[in-house]
Amino acid sequence: MKRIILIILLLLVSIESYSQTVPLTKTLAWDAALDADDYLVSLDGTSIGATTGLSIPFTVTTIGSHTLSVVSRNAWGTSQPATLTFNV
Repeated sequence: MKRIILIILLLLVSIESYSQTVPLTKTLAWDAALDADDYLVSLDGTSIGATTGLSIPFTVTTIGSHTLSVVSRNAWGTSQPATLTFNV
């Protein structure tokens, strides 16, 4: 049985460390996973979409701690999630 492995580098584009106002829209980008057909992306446990590309925009609507998660998917299943936690 072939396993899919997701090794990605999550790049959060310019989440600054100073105070932000919401809503805040940014783009999450990652490196390709071997044999991935597409990627499922979630923000705080809620799906924000699936894409065959290597980036996706997202919008944060509340101040506080947030977690982005990406899993790759192919005919053999899905990878373990790669996560990034950040504060707004």
